[in-house]
Amino acid sequence: MKKKCMILLIIFIMLFSSKVKGSSYTLSISHEDNYFYSIYGNGFFMSNKFPYYYIDGEVAYCIEPGKQITTWGYLEDANLPFSEEIIKKLELISRYGYLYPGHNTNLYHMATQMLMWYLTTDKTVELRDQQYGYGNLINIENEKNEIMRLVNNHYTKPSFDNNSYDILYDNELVIKDNSNVLDMYIVKDNDGNEVNIIGNELHINSKKIGKSKIVLEKKKYDNKTTMIFKGDDNYSQKQAILRNNDLIESIININTYGARIKVNKIDSETKQVIKKKGIKFKIKNNDNNEYLCENSECIFETNNEGYFILDKYLLGNYSIYEVEDQELENYLWNKNKLDISITKDTVVNSDNIYSVNFANERVKGNFLLKVVSKSVPPALTVVFNVILITLFKDQFNIDANLTSTLIVIMTATTGFIFLFRLCKPFNLLRSVMVTTLIALFIYSLIFLYDFFDLSQITFKTILLYIVFLICSVHVYDRLNKFMRYLVGRVSKESVC
Repeated sequence: MKKKCMILLIIFIMLFSSKVKGSSYTLSISHEDNYFYSIYGNGFFMSNKFPYYYIDGEVAYCIEPGKQITTWGYLEDANLPFSEEIIKKLELISRYGYLYPGHNTNLYHMATQMLMWYLTTDKTVELRDQQYGYGNLINIENEKNEIMRLVNNHYTKPSFDNNSYDILYDNELVIKDNSNVLDMYIVKDNDGNEVNIIGNELHINSKKIGKSKIVLEKKKYDNKTTMIFKGDDNYSQKQAILRNNDLIESIININTYGARIKVNKIDSETKQVIKKKGIKFKIKNNDNNEYLCENSECIFETNNEGYFILDKYLLGNYSIYEVEDQELENYLWNKNKLDISITKDTVVNSDNIYSVNFANERVKGNFLLKVVSKSVPPALTVVFNVILITLFKDQFNIDANLTSTLIVIMTATTGFIFLFRLCKPFNLLRSVMVTTLIALFIYSLIFLYDFFDLSQITFKTILLYIVFLICSVHVYDRLNKFMRYLVGRVSKESVC
């Protein structure tokens, strides 16, 4: 009796265990009431409402079209019913079918299942609006074509894959994807740069000097894997939850160049930094003929330590100018520009700073001698002009009014020659000043001569002026050279 009870208990346990195992997954089906599928060929025919399959509530697909469903209990099947190539194709159809973003419609659901049936049976499969092959074919060609377009482009990488690009630090590089697949990728590794995918363009803002590698990865929509299911009665049609998680990467190599310029104001002789704040400079980009601007005036000023550093990173050819008309305190304005070239091979320090020196000469010599050397030649030239005009007056009977007029004109001319030489090199302010003064003097000679008790300008006046002008310029040059010679004998540093 005990033996019989033990046998019955073992049989009960086996049956119970088999039932639990067979109920591991549950198949459920919903139908599309207005759409009907038909499968026929080789003497076989099947037609029914179009089904949507779910395994434990998750979207599944029928992979044995034409086979009946004989149970709702399903087990995971380790044996693949098709070749790896077919399984891979089914996974891609699932990836870009109903579950793909923007494809969550009934038409895409039906198109996904139909494409799988085309792939897994040699029979004809149709979708109509009536059962048993009657009615009109349902048009899901757009959905099927879009799914297959994505499937066929699955392994297509962006057109710039594995390309190398040169970029200036902190500048934006925009790369267009001519393969039109960039929207399927995400930025996996920016390697310290700012990288964004905007539409069909990759935007890279370089934030890392040197070489860097940007990695894009094909989007994944979940981390699930493909599972094949068989009925727990071993007769029901097979179902599949299909996923594709291929690791597809696209690599872009970036070479970032550039340097920030540091300009040091130094003494031309001692090479020591002139620690003075507020010395002004301008920097011109010779490649595009534009001035660099980091403020509204496009001017850079030294700090208390006698230097300034640009915020921008540069690459190319540049000229540094010292702004004119500023007080340099014991130093002469440097009219010469400093040309620099920053290339990919330019050596910079650890902070990516390229340091250059802009030198100024210290003011030397005796101040009084400098003043004398500049002012004596024009003063003696004025004396010469007065004597010469007076001699012409006595010898050629020139009237007193014309004589005084010529003396005024020649004195002014000598003054303008002196002013012209002092103003070199000219800038806008100096040019406007000299031009204005000359224009006002000519206007006074022509229209205000009575007010200043001068004679009217005639042809005779002009002829005499030309003669005196030639003599005056010649004497001015000779006196200037002679004065430089005398001052040089006393103090060479005072010659200017």
